Amino acid sequence: MSMTKTICLVLLYMACGATGDLMLGYGRNPHLHAAHPLMWVALGTTSLGIGYGIFLGLLKDVPLSVVVPAGAGSYIVIAALSRMVLHEPVSVQRWIGTLLVSIGVSMVMISDWQTRGAVMAHARHAAEEEPAVPEMAVPPLGVELPAREPVGGRRG
Repeated sequence: MSMTKTICLVLLYMACGATGDLMLGYGRNPHLHAAHPLMWVALGTTSLGIGYGIFLGLLKDVPLSVVVPAGAGSYIVIAALSRMVLHEPVSVQRWIGTLLVSIGVSMVMISDWQTRGAVMAHARHAAEEEPAVPEMAVPPLGVELPAREPVGGRRG
């Protein structure tokens, strides 16, 4: 999977998770008096389900140790939306912690891209060194191979 596609899917996974969490928070918060709270809970659950489907798709090509921290990258978005939409208080300590988590997520993603780049370069280098087809895998027509002795010598 290309890096661009991986980045887009990770961002979509994060967006589905953040949106789903926000909708669940809105539907379950009694102080907000949401119209049709069960609808918000259902929409939030659907969004989280779509995000989980994207997560499973990412696992085909991206290591678990990269996908899970990438999902944690949505913490900054969730904190900001909780503050703006749900009017929740977000302390300075929480902002600092969220920022530190986001920096850690960035480090994990960058290390994965570097590792993938090194593996791809090694594979290209190895492919250049090895011949594509063995020189005499099959003898030409009309050439007979010498008879081989059975393993362990002749019996008789």
